[in-house]
Amino acid sequence: MYRRIAGYMKENHMTEAGYTVLAGVSGGSDSMLMLTILRELQKPLDFKLAAVHVHHGIRGQEADRDRAFVEQICEEWGIPCHVFHYDVPALSRKWKLGEEETGRLVRREAFEKAAHSYTDQKVRIALAHNQEDLAETMLHNLCRGTGLRGLCTMRPTAEKIIRPILCLNRGEIADFLEKYHIPHIQDSTNLCDEYTRNRIRHHILPALEQGINPKATAHMAETAFRLSQAEDYLTAQGTELAEKFYREGRYCFTEEFFGTPEILQIYALQQAMEKLAGKRKDITSVHYQKQSVEYADRKKNKSSLWNGGRKKIYRSRLARNIFGRYL
Repeated sequence: MYRRIAGYMKENHMTEAGYTVLAGVSGGSDSMLMLTILRELQKPLDFKLAAVHVHHGIRGQEADRDRAFVEQICEEWGIPCHVFHYDVPALSRKWKLGEEETGRLVRREAFEKAAHSYTDQKVRIALAHNQEDLAETMLHNLCRGTGLRGLCTMRPTAEKIIRPILCLNRGEIADFLEKYHIPHIQDSTNLCDEYTRNRIRHHILPALEQGINPKATAHMAETAFRLSQAEDYLTAQGTELAEKFYREGRYCFTEEFFGTPEILQIYALQQAMEKLAGKRKDITSVHYQKQSVEYADRKKNKSSLWNGGRKKIYRSRLARNIFGRYL
């Protein structure tokens, strides 16, 4: 197992000599296996290891137990541990977000804060996602509606994020924990069906594996890898296309642009939105169809741009910078 994970980390360029790896540790089975393996690999791969634990303020005494468990393990194993406490229910109400999304945001903030302690070193953030987590994310995004990007979001390496055990399934993790008597705890929220991801985990994935193919999860992981290659290629092509129409701080898409393949137009619009907004924007086929219709209207009658609801759409700064030629 150690050699397998070491090879997986090297293959995906997860860390280099002198890096610091901040491992997200909840105390559960996945994160404890990851911490165990990273602890053994830090010398062979020449990186420093620290743990990050987030108390979400949701499960009362059970969450306190988790924090104490992680702190004790890290002390016994000689691993620096950064603990952060958030009142997720209160923040969820304040931000008007679900608790799952709020939890993701505070965990991201916690890692950023911990990383500031290592400003003189290159930092990688290790998350303990496995193959089933990847499959659950694919199914969740597919059911909600997504493009290629949403089907391959969970990658082995994504900028500072690394996922050292993404190549393992839950069966392999359970066997390893039992064989080597690795201590871990159970999060009770993982047992209920309150969260969408849990319903996928408890019912949909087992149905696929039992009723269709026992290797369904592994095949989905392979598919995600192929989709990531397609996503990267189309992103590069879309960026190249968008840059052809970038002038003086804005994009002026002409008839030539709308004559290119539709999929490249979508990716070009994505890149334009991301560049101008300063962050990632999701452009779906619905958004593209709206822009295509608007372009046809403009070509037919430029004055129609300002009729009815279009006035609201195109008065935004972002829209002016993309379609400035026509505004």
